[in-house]
Amino acid sequence: MLRTLDDGGDFSETPKSATVETVETPSKPGFDSLDSPPTGTFPKIRGIGLPELQAAAGPDWAAIEGDANALEALALALTIRRLRDRGERPADYVQPATCGGCGPVWLWPGAPARVRACPWCFNRATGTPIPRP
Repeated sequence: MLRTLDDGGDFSETPKSATVETVETPSKPGFDSLDSPPTGTFPKIRGIGLPELQAAAGPDWAAIEGDANALEALALALTIRRLRDRGERPADYVQPATCGGCGPVWLWPGAPARVRACPWCFNRATGTPIPRP
């Protein structure tokens, strides 16, 4: 069960998951205001802490904060985005494809062989490297 600040949890229990680590923050769990990120000890999902997941989810946080599958999916999406932003191919991008803007690129299994635009187009626009098949 994912503990939230709303249930008065002490965050001392770590969920049993192969992808969970723990990170310490300087203060005890609490909110200074409703807009403040949570503080305390939080589990990390794929190396991403709950405050960062909350920031990424934005106004949708309330809908996903108790859903372990949604949090895992969000953490995976952030992990993949970080890799692409560094010009690194995510491990599951194993299918060669041709992008109308980028040329030959790696995409995920099941992606079309030809696309008009792809996630790597952001790299092309910023001059960040694009790994090629």
